[in-house]
Amino acid sequence: MDIKEKISSEAIEVMRYEISEAHGNEVFFRGIPDEKGIVTEVIVLARGNKTSTPAILKGMKKGEVIIHNHPSGYLYPSDADVEVASIYSNSQDGASYIVNNDVTEIYIIVEL
Repeated sequence: MDIKEKISSEAIEVMRYEISEAHGNEVFFRGIPDEKGIVTEVIVLARGNKTSTPAILKGMKKGEVIIHNHPSGYLYPSDADVEVASIYSNSQDGASYIVNNDVTEIYIIVEL
């Protein structure tokens, strides 16, 4: 899947900058979609380390998108990623995506 089908070019650039500023560590983003479901705005809610970041669900609103990067480039979700995605999707009808540090690849855990 082309990442730009889910995240706008402008939001991708912001994410690249924020990941770089976090020295390539994990960053937890609040993704705000437009009426077509494409994330057009991202807000950093947390920064972590090379293997994890806090999942700040109270900063998320209904119908938004959890996005975080995996510095390893391995985009498949951990058990914790699946659990957080399930909780958020079931309570707020939201989606969850994982991206690589260059924000060129995407893995969708839960669709919007």
